[in-house]
Amino acid sequence: FSGELLAWNFGAEEGAERAIPVFLASSLHREAITQITFSYDPLQDDYKALSVSAEGTLAMWQLKKPDSSLLFPLAVWSMVPATSAATIGTVHAHKSQKKKPLGLTCLDVERVVAEGGGNRWRDRGMFMVGSEAGGVFKCFLDYSKVRTKVKGSEWEDKVSAAVRSDRDQDASPPAPPQLDCPITYSYHPHGGAVHGLSCSSLMRNVFASCGGDGVIRVHNSLQASA
Repeated sequence: FSGELLAWNFGAEEGAERAIPVFLASSLHREAITQITFSYDPLQDDYKALSVSAEGTLAMWQLKKPDSSLLFPLAVWSMVPATSAATIGTVHAHKSQKKKPLGLTCLDVERVVAEGGGNRWRDRGMFMVGSEAGGVFKCFLDYSKVRTKVKGSEWEDKVSAAVRSDRDQDASPPAPPQLDCPITYSYHPHGGAVHGLSCSSLMRNVFASCGGDGVIRVHNSLQASA
């Protein structure tokens, strides 16, 4: 509930599990982290962790290579809808015209079976988020923009320097690069907080949502109504 992120390595031998240090673990999210999931990064051929919180922040986390000795935030997004398609859903769900961060409650990444089938899956860059006020939103994650922003700000070098200096991170920690809100589309809102989202891995553009209004909806991600 404090917004602190904890991480463990369970890939070691049985009985040798260990905690992984997390850079900015307790200062990036200011309110409760409501969900964490993973998204595949095709540019680096690995997975990044995505976390959302009640104060309206989406964060992407990466393990420091090659020894996975540190988990650090790669980029953050303040979830303030900017496009007209997203703003409409915000007004309906949040009863406000003001542009302010959405209190996020859940998310899920849209994945499809990769070419060749089997157990291989491919992220399409799309993911869904739900809010405390019942809003359901589609987002797009552009890894090329993330990589350009991170490289341009020399963020990974700053993290390494901060860790090497062993300074008090709570005093004046460097801030990770911030990107524009990824929301691209909004759906008919629930009458209460959205408690869960699940994207179908078998049917493209299909996902389900459930809310505090006691309703489960099955959506076509291309249509506003369920």
